[in-house]
Amino acid sequence: DLAQVEVIKGAATALYGPGALGGVVNLITKEPQRSGSAVLSAGTGRRTDAVLMMSHVGGARWGYTATTGFHRRARRDVSGDGWADVPGYTRAEARPRVFWSGAGGGHFMGTVGGTWERRRDGTVPGAALPTGAPFSESLDTRHIDAGLTGSVAVRPGASVSVRMSVMRTLEDRTFGD
Repeated sequence: DLAQVEVIKGAATALYGPGALGGVVNLITKEPQRSGSAVLSAGTGRRTDAVLMMSHVGGARWGYTATTGFHRRARRDVSGDGWADVPGYTRAEARPRVFWSGAGGGHFMGTVGGTWERRRDGTVPGAALPTGAPFSESLDTRHIDAGLTGSVAVRPGASVSVRMSVMRTLEDRTFGD
Protein backbone atom coordinates (compact mmCIF):
# COMPACT_ATOMS: atom_id res chain seq x y z
CA ASP A 1 0.00 0.00 0.00
CA LEU A 2 3.06 2.30 -0.07
CA ALA A 3 4.36 4.12 -3.13
CA GLN A 4 7.51 5.40 -1.42
CA VAL A 5 9.14 6.19 1.91
CA GLU A 6 10.93 9.50 2.44
CA VAL A 7 13.38 10.22 5.25
CA ILE A 8 13.64 13.96 5.90
CA LYS A 9 16.42 15.42 8.08
CA GLY A 10 17.52 18.92 8.96
CA ALA A 11 15.78 22.25 8.54
CA ALA A 12 12.96 20.85 6.39
CA THR A 13 11.53 19.11 9.46
CA ALA A 14 10.45 22.52 10.82
CA LEU A 15 7.41 22.21 8.53
CA TYR A 16 6.22 19.22 10.61
CA GLY A 17 6.18 20.94 14.01
CA PRO A 18 8.34 21.03 17.15
CA GLY A 19 8.06 17.26 17.68
CA ALA A 20 9.97 16.57 14.46
CA LEU A 21 13.33 18.22 15.22
CA GLY A 22 15.23 14.94 14.82
CA GLY A 23 13.67 14.11 11.45
CA VAL A 24 10.54 12.80 9.76
CA VAL A 25 9.71 9.54 8.02
CA ASN A 26 7.06 10.33 5.39
CA LEU A 27 5.03 7.35 4.12
CA ILE A 28 3.43 8.07 0.73
CA THR A 29 0.36 6.02 -0.16
CA LYS A 30 -0.05 4.37 -3.56
CA GLU A 31 -2.72 5.73 -5.85
CA PRO A 32 -5.63 3.31 -6.44
CA GLN A 33 -5.35 0.75 -9.23
CA ARG A 34 -7.57 -2.12 -10.29
CA SER A 35 -5.94 -4.84 -8.24
CA GLY A 36 -6.22 -7.03 -5.20
CA SER A 37 -4.17 -9.57 -3.34
CA ALA A 38 -4.47 -11.91 -0.40
CA VAL A 39 -1.76 -13.46 1.77
CA LEU A 40 -2.44 -16.44 4.01
CA SER A 41 0.35 -17.90 6.11
CA ALA A 42 0.87 -20.25 9.00
CA GLY A 43 4.11 -20.64 10.87
CA THR A 44 5.83 -22.39 13.69
CA GLY A 45 4.43 -21.74 17.11
CA ARG A 46 0.82 -22.01 15.95
CA ARG A 47 0.85 -18.62 14.23
CA THR A 48 -1.58 -17.68 11.46
CA ASP A 49 -1.87 -14.51 9.39
CA ALA A 50 -4.36 -13.40 6.75
CA VAL A 51 -4.11 -10.07 4.91
CA LEU A 52 -6.33 -8.78 2.11
CA MET A 53 -5.50 -5.71 0.00
CA MET A 54 -8.03 -4.34 -2.49
CA SER A 55 -7.69 -1.34 -4.76
CA HIS A 56 -10.13 0.05 -7.32
CA VAL A 57 -10.47 3.07 -9.57
CA GLY A 58 -14.09 4.23 -9.80
CA GLY A 59 -13.88 6.47 -12.83
CA ALA A 60 -11.58 9.32 -13.77
CA ARG A 61 -11.70 11.07 -10.39
CA TRP A 62 -12.47 8.53 -7.61
CA GLY A 63 -10.75 5.47 -6.22
CA TYR A 64 -10.23 3.50 -3.04
CA THR A 65 -7.86 1.10 -1.34
CA ALA A 66 -8.61 -1.17 1.59
CA THR A 67 -6.26 -3.29 3.65
CA THR A 68 -7.56 -5.71 6.28
CA GLY A 69 -5.77 -8.31 8.34
CA PHE A 70 -6.23 -10.96 10.97
CA HIS A 71 -3.34 -12.38 13.00
CA ARG A 72 -3.25 -15.02 15.70
CA ARG A 73 -0.58 -16.79 17.73
CA ALA A 74 -1.25 -19.29 20.51
CA ARG A 75 0.25 -18.74 23.95
CA ARG A 76 2.97 -21.36 24.54
CA ASP A 77 4.98 -22.72 27.45
CA VAL A 78 8.10 -23.89 25.60
CA SER A 79 10.18 -24.73 28.70
CA GLY A 80 7.39 -26.60 30.51
CA ASP A 81 7.64 -24.53 33.72
CA GLY A 82 4.01 -23.33 33.66
CA TRP A 83 4.88 -19.80 32.47
CA ALA A 84 4.08 -18.68 28.92
CA ASP A 85 7.42 -18.15 27.17
CA VAL A 86 5.60 -16.93 24.06
CA PRO A 87 2.58 -14.66 24.64
CA GLY A 88 -0.57 -15.37 22.68
CA TYR A 89 -2.42 -12.73 20.73
CA THR A 90 -5.35 -12.15 18.44
CA ARG A 91 -5.26 -8.99 16.32
CA ALA A 92 -7.43 -7.55 13.55
CA GLU A 93 -6.96 -4.36 11.61
CA ALA A 94 -8.73 -2.49 8.84
CA ARG A 95 -7.68 0.55 6.80
CA PRO A 96 -9.92 1.83 3.97
CA ARG A 97 -8.89 4.95 2.01
CA VAL A 98 -10.81 7.08 -0.48
CA PHE A 99 -9.09 9.19 -3.14
CA TRP A 100 -10.37 12.06 -5.29
CA SER A 101 -8.54 13.93 -8.07
CA GLY A 102 -10.01 17.12 -9.52
CA ALA A 103 -9.76 18.41 -13.07
CA GLY A 104 -7.76 21.46 -11.92
CA GLY A 105 -5.09 19.41 -10.17
CA GLY A 106 -6.79 19.28 -6.78
CA HIS A 107 -6.68 16.04 -4.82
CA PHE A 108 -7.91 14.64 -1.51
CA MET A 109 -7.37 11.42 0.41
CA GLY A 110 -9.39 10.38 3.47
CA THR A 111 -8.92 7.35 5.69
CA VAL A 112 -10.28 5.71 8.81
CA GLY A 113 -8.53 2.75 10.37
CA GLY A 114 -8.52 0.64 13.44
CA THR A 115 -6.62 -2.09 15.25
CA TRP A 116 -8.03 -4.43 17.88
CA GLU A 117 -5.66 -6.66 19.80
CA ARG A 118 -5.98 -9.10 22.70
CA ARG A 119 -2.63 -10.27 24.16
CA ARG A 120 -2.31 -12.95 26.87
CA ASP A 121 0.74 -13.97 28.93
CA GLY A 122 1.53 -15.20 32.45
CA THR A 123 0.90 -18.71 33.75
CA VAL A 124 -0.68 -21.16 31.34
CA PRO A 125 -4.03 -22.82 32.21
CA GLY A 126 -3.57 -25.39 34.99
CA ALA A 127 -0.27 -23.85 36.23
CA ALA A 128 0.34 -21.62 39.25
CA LEU A 129 3.02 -19.56 40.97
CA PRO A 130 4.85 -21.01 44.04
CA THR A 131 2.12 -19.30 46.12
CA GLY A 132 -0.42 -21.63 44.48
CA ALA A 133 -2.26 -18.87 42.58
CA PRO A 134 -2.24 -18.40 38.81
CA PHE A 135 -0.79 -15.14 37.44
CA SER A 136 -2.55 -13.39 34.57
CA GLU A 137 -0.82 -10.84 32.38
CA SER A 138 -2.87 -9.34 29.56
CA LEU A 139 -3.24 -6.30 27.34
CA ASP A 140 -6.37 -5.44 25.35
CA THR A 141 -5.89 -2.59 22.88
CA ARG A 142 -8.43 -0.71 20.76
CA HIS A 143 -7.03 1.93 18.42
CA ILE A 144 -8.89 4.05 15.88
CA ASP A 145 -7.62 6.89 13.73
CA ALA A 146 -8.77 9.05 10.85
CA GLY A 147 -7.01 11.42 8.51
CA LEU A 148 -7.54 13.74 5.58
CA THR A 149 -5.01 15.35 3.30
CA GLY A 150 -5.58 17.37 0.17
CA SER A 151 -4.92 20.37 -1.94
CA VAL A 152 -6.98 22.53 -4.27
CA ALA A 153 -5.88 25.32 -6.63
CA VAL A 154 -7.43 28.68 -5.79
CA ARG A 155 -5.84 30.55 -8.69
CA PRO A 156 -2.89 29.96 -11.04
CA GLY A 157 0.24 29.46 -8.96
CA ALA A 158 -1.59 29.31 -5.62
CA SER A 159 -3.20 26.45 -3.78
CA VAL A 160 -4.62 25.66 -0.36
CA SER A 161 -3.52 22.44 1.33
CA VAL A 162 -5.01 20.73 4.35
CA ARG A 163 -3.80 17.92 6.63
CA MET A 164 -5.84 16.62 9.52
CA SER A 165 -5.58 13.58 11.75
CA VAL A 166 -7.16 12.30 14.94
CA MET A 167 -6.58 9.14 16.92
CA ARG A 168 -7.65 7.40 20.07
CA THR A 169 -6.07 4.41 21.78
CA LEU A 170 -7.61 2.59 24.72
CA GLU A 171 -5.64 -0.03 26.64
CA ASP A 172 -6.79 -2.35 29.41
CA ARG A 173 -3.80 -3.94 31.21
CA THR A 174 -3.88 -6.72 33.78
CA PHE A 175 -0.93 -7.79 35.95
CA GLY A 176 -1.88 -10.51 38.43
CA ASP A 177 -5.07 -9.78 40.38
